Amino acid sequence: MTTNTRSTKQVPDVTRRAWSIDEWRAMYGLGRNSVYNLIASGDLLTVKIGRRRLVTEEGDELFRKTLHEASA
Repeated sequence: MTTNTRSTKQVPDVTRRAWSIDEWRAMYGLGRNSVYNLIASGDLLTVKIGRRRLVTEEGDELFRKTLHEASA
């Protein structure tokens, strides 16, 4: 009798450190134009990797801090 054993790959516990524009805007319920206006005004920090533009964890934190200060 043959036993079928599969090797189980362990997925590392990785925290997201960057999001695509579409992923990030969906988290906040913002429109695409609004996000690009935030980037153009300097209120949202992003990085460009190749042709992709990503919102970094630091950019997200700064945006949340700005939102919190504006609402206070």
